[in-house]
Amino acid sequence: MNGLYIGSTDGSAGKTLLALALGQRFQRQGRRIGFIKPVDALPAVPGDPDGLDSRFVREALGLSDPLSHMAPVVLPRQCAKGVFPDAPADRLPEIVDAYRTLAADKDAMLIGGLGDFLHAGGGWGLAGPRVARALGARVLLLDRVRREPHVERLLAARELLGERLVGVIFNDVPEAARDEVEGLVAPFLARRGLPVLGCVGHDPFLAGIRVGELARGLGCRVVSGPAGWDRLVGGCCIGAMQAENFLSRFRRRQDAAVLCGGDRIDVQLLALEAGCAALLLTGDIVPDELVLAKAADRDIALLLLRQDTFAAAGAVRTVMARAKFRDPARIAHGARLVERALRPAGDNHNLAGAWRVA
Repeated sequence: MNGLYIGSTDGSAGKTLLALALGQRFQRQGRRIGFIKPVDALPAVPGDPDGLDSRFVREALGLSDPLSHMAPVVLPRQCAKGVFPDAPADRLPEIVDAYRTLAADKDAMLIGGLGDFLHAGGGWGLAGPRVARALGARVLLLDRVRREPHVERLLAARELLGERLVGVIFNDVPEAARDEVEGLVAPFLARRGLPVLGCVGHDPFLAGIRVGELARGLGCRVVSGPAGWDRLVGGCCIGAMQAENFLSRFRRRQDAAVLCGGDRIDVQLLALEAGCAALLLTGDIVPDELVLAKAADRDIALLLLRQDTFAAAGAVRTVMARAKFRDPARIAHGARLVERALRPAGDNHNLAGAWRVA
C-alpha cells in the first residue's frame, strides 16, 4: 500500500481540498482510505474547535480513526510565524507509529502537508521532505499561482526527491496566466522530469470567505446584528475614491466587501444600495443612523475596525488568504473542479495516472 504526501510550494495552496477530492473518489470506488496530517497547527482563530485540518477532513470523509493518530503532532500557533519554542525529543518516531497504525487496514493513505513543503515545520525537524521520506510516501505538490508559478521551488523539490515526486498540480490559476502555465511552464517542467498533472483555474466561489469568518479573523467590532453573517465575501473593494468612480468599479465585483473610512457616508450608502457583501468601516467610527437603518433593511453586516484604511486593507488580505473553507457547498464545488482538472483524458498518461498515485 502506497501513501501519497500532498505538499505545496506555499501555504494555503489547496492541499486540504485536494485530499478531500481524492478521498471522496477513492471512497466511491469502494476503497478504504485513511488520512493523516503528521504536523497540524492550532487554528489562527483562537477557540475555533474545528480549526484543525485533520479534524475537518476526518468529519468530511466520515472517518472513524482517532484524531490523536490523524494529527500526532500539533504545533502551537506561534510556529506559524516561524517562532519555535524548544522542541522536545524528535517527534518523527511518533508520526511513523501513528501512520503505520492507520495504514494497517487501509487501501490508500493520504498525507496532508503543513505550509510549504520544503520549509514548514523545519524548526522542529519536521519539514515535508524528511516526513515523506520517513513514511516511504510519494509526493504530489500543489502550486497556487497567485501571480506566477513557483518554478524554482518546484525544481528544487524535484532535485531533492527525484522519482518520489510524482508531479505537480497548478491551482487557482488566473485566466490571464493559463496560456503561460499550460503552454510554457508545463512543457518546461516536463522536460526536466516533473509532470504537470492538472491545472485548476481561479474560482471566485472558492476564493471567498463568510462574513462571520472574516469578522472573527479581523477581531473587529460588529455594530449590526447577525443578519448577513453567512454571506460569501469574494474580495474586498476599497472605497477611498470619489463616489462615482467607486460605484463603477464596485459593479464589477458585487460579491465584495467594501472597506472605507467611517466618515465616508456617501460611499457607505452607495455600497449598501448596490448590495455589498459587508461594510467594513475604519477608524472605529460608529456609522450614521441612516447607514445603520439601510444596513438593517438589507441584512448587510457592519464591521468596525480601529486601523486606518491602508492598514485594514492589509489585515483583510491576510485573513482572506489564510481562510480555510468549511462550507459543504464549497467543498463539493472545489472537489468537482479538482476532479475535472485531473480527469483521465485520452493519451495524456499523466492525467490518467493522477488517480493511481496512491
